[in-house]
Amino acid sequence: MKTLRTQIKTRESAFVQLVEELYAADHAAVRASGTMTAMLQEFFSKTSKTSNPYQREVFRQLLLHTYNQKCYALLRQYLYVNVLYNISCLGNHLVREVVEWKNTEIDAEHQVRALIRHCFATYEVPLFMERAFFSENRIHMLWYVQLGRGNSVKGLSQFPVEFTHKMAHIFRNAPEGLGVGRAIRFAQAMGYGASKDTALALCNTFLGQFLDENEAFWSEVILFFAKEDKLIAREMCLMLDYLAEHPTTRLKGTTYRRLHKQSRAWKKQRNLLAQSGADWQGSGIRPLQHETELDGSPVTYQTLELQHVAALYEEGDIMQHCVAEYEAECKSGESAIFSLQRKGQNGETKRLATVEVALPQKELVQIQGRFNTDPTAETLAMIDQWMVQSQLQWPEDRTMDAALTHPLEEGGIERPMDTNGTGEALIAIIKVVFWILYFLFRMSQT
Repeated sequence: MKTLRTQIKTRESAFVQLVEELYAADHAAVRASGTMTAMLQEFFSKTSKTSNPYQREVFRQLLLHTYNQKCYALLRQYLYVNVLYNISCLGNHLVREVVEWKNTEIDAEHQVRALIRHCFATYEVPLFMERAFFSENRIHMLWYVQLGRGNSVKGLSQFPVEFTHKMAHIFRNAPEGLGVGRAIRFAQAMGYGASKDTALALCNTFLGQFLDENEAFWSEVILFFAKEDKLIAREMCLMLDYLAEHPTTRLKGTTYRRLHKQSRAWKKQRNLLAQSGADWQGSGIRPLQHETELDGSPVTYQTLELQHVAALYEEGDIMQHCVAEYEAECKSGESAIFSLQRKGQNGETKRLATVEVALPQKELVQIQGRFNTDPTAETLAMIDQWMVQSQLQWPEDRTMDAALTHPLEEGGIERPMDTNGTGEALIAIIKVVFWILYFLFRMSQT
């Protein structure tokens, strides 16, 4: 690949000067503290001037070229700069020069996705695969690169599941919003003959969150549920929890009804054991207690710390996820688990999300809605307020699943100004509505 230092022509500005200074300097590992300088310094500190200078150079190119292409909103957000860094980690696999990319998008996310395609895709790649660059999973990013070069799905490096040709075809055409792990499970289930509704139900359980060494067993589990025409989500999640605790269960010859009966008996015994579980010491984190109005009626938002085994099981049962597995972390003081709830005037309480906070650093590492769904705008607004009040923080290795992304405020240098404000109306309607509602909700709480 050509050296692009002399090819990139940039306007003299404080931003360009900052990038060049950070590129030339030696950095110890640092963490972003809220300014653009600190953010860029954090990423440059992860690159080496000696062991991997190519990655460092590609990251510099990406910063300067996106600036020249007026992607100012992109450069102000940690999430998208992290994507640029991830692109640079695979900079030796580029199929096109960075400087050849021409920005034709208005929205920052559309811009960074277009840049991913420009850098790595000679052939069409499923849109959901672009989400790999928003996380820290390098193998998923490598799969994108391989598909972009024309490799088959069945030929991907270290692919954890044995796909049929039918599954590989379904994987390529999986819904965009699934993400890589869920798309794998979706393709498995559909390939085994499941209906689309059943496949979506399966991939939205914890099965879509992990792929492990026991894949032969989980493939058998997916095949078992794929045969069912009508699944009841609560029953399925209960049986999956049971199977996770009993990975040697023989499913051949077992009926849905029999497995459900075994799972209910196991749950009953588990709840009895939970009643005798010991409490653990609280984290000391200040809980959220916020009174406001929603649709004209008074409501109270609160976070409750779960300090008992039974409370973890209850949360897991209601929210349909595996928070009960965090008992050991809670007892050892590694984590604190909170339930974000909304209480109405009539006393009715709705659980909005389950939150994990890493201790003792008080870092918010997970926010999960019911069935492990992403948090809503309402949830994010309350979490944001709670973090400020309780002095919580995001971890250093923030990913897309961290759920809330703050634009980084500039301190001490000229900030790139977004000159495309009027073009926001052209963004996809759903995205516009979501963020407008989010900010309106935030404003209503002030």
